[in-house]
Amino acid sequence: MNNESAFSTKLAAYSAMAGATLLGAGSTFGQNVIQYTDVDPDITLEMQGDLFNLDLDADGTTDFVIYKYFSAYPYIFSTASGSSVSGTILFNHLFALPATGNAMSGSYGYSGYPYPFALNAGQSVSNASQMIPAGLQSLVYSRYYSVEASGLSVSNVQRGNWLGGKTDKYLGLQFMIGEETHYGWVRLDVAADHTTCTIKDYAYNTIPDMAIATGQNELVPVLEYSAIGQTEIYSFGQTVVIQTPEAPAAEATVHITGIQGQVVFSGNLVPSGMQIHLDQAAAGVYLVQVETAGFRLTRKVFIE
Repeated sequence: MNNESAFSTKLAAYSAMAGATLLGAGSTFGQNVIQYTDVDPDITLEMQGDLFNLDLDADGTTDFVIYKYFSAYPYIFSTASGSSVSGTILFNHLFALPATGNAMSGSYGYSGYPYPFALNAGQSVSNASQMIPAGLQSLVYSRYYSVEASGLSVSNVQRGNWLGGKTDKYLGLQFMIGEETHYGWVRLDVAADHTTCTIKDYAYNTIPDMAIATGQNELVPVLEYSAIGQTEIYSFGQTVVIQTPEAPAAEATVHITGIQGQVVFSGNLVPSGMQIHLDQAAAGVYLVQVETAGFRLTRKVFIE
């Protein structure tokens, strides 16, 4: 066997093995690569010092901490006329702290402080996301001046992407399992007055470096079925090979996507077999999905 043939054989074996990890050997339903956890009942942070230790992969190590901070202390305010009045300064904050090596999707704001994004459902979390590494990060930073005199102009400071109350928004998460990077999300509500925060559920993609959409709690409902279930999918070089033992009863489609969700091929399945050349695709892992009449088969392949 020459070197090229040996390399192709190795790639085909890798593709078959990777596909088995997604589908599960001999299984009717495919293995879901999204690990989802419903926080039931929901957990609400409302008192000073309340916190939630988020352990995405349930390995006993906290990956992120969501922390409620509140403080109030008396203060003497000076008026424009030169008199003084008694009052209180109130700090009402919500922080998130990634463990060392982890990060959250967000941006830097006032004086370089980090502010995590309040993401909508369906937004991608991946290595293309803007991530802020470990450090105390402010979902909501609010400072109020409460005075006991009338007619005094009082200012307040409010910063953060979770201001004004948020319902069913998401933190985009990047965390490490050993030496491998994974992506996930956690869904939160923040009250309009910022006094409470509720944690509802969270999930992560068990495949290293693979994107996840906020709110996504499963990959696809994969079923082994008739000709589709017996389809062979593998790759060599920049070519994906799809072979079916018989034509499916209904028209089938083929979609090939990268780990960040980008579509590199979409078309109809050729029942007699087909080779798809991805000359313009970057090297890496891709998902090949064959679908017909509501049934789906997914395999993972490697493009050189």
